[in-house]
Amino acid sequence: MYSNDTSKIDWGNFSFKTPIEQFEKKTLFNDSLQSYILKYIYVQQDYVFENIFEFIITRTKCNKTEEMRFYFPVRISSLVTEIKIAPSYFIPGDFNLTNDIQYLIENETKHLFLNLKEGYWIKK
Repeated sequence: MYSNDTSKIDWGNFSFKTPIEQFEKKTLFNDSLQSYILKYIYVQQDYVFENIFEFIITRTKCNKTEEMRFYFPVRISSLVTEIKIAPSYFIPGDFNLTNDIQYLIENETKHLFLNLKEGYWIKK
């Protein structure tokens, strides 16, 4: 179960627009931003292999509401998985991070680390 198995789902042909029954959707955090920088931290004991993480951030400014969505799957199995995508800057739009998330397995502990390249959001 925690052997760093790779997902058998073909994420290249997976549509995030189409709900798939095998995935449970739950809200982990809901808040309004006072800043353009998202520094959200979530710590929980969940087995996240083959789950999809979706972040939806809304901002209302001058009576206009804008939305930023970004999402990615966890494609490798691990006992401990750490996801670090902060800081994330508010940019209206829809971002599929499936091919941008970097996976690093620490050899000694077999922990899995997911992150984005430093400065990722600045280049958008």
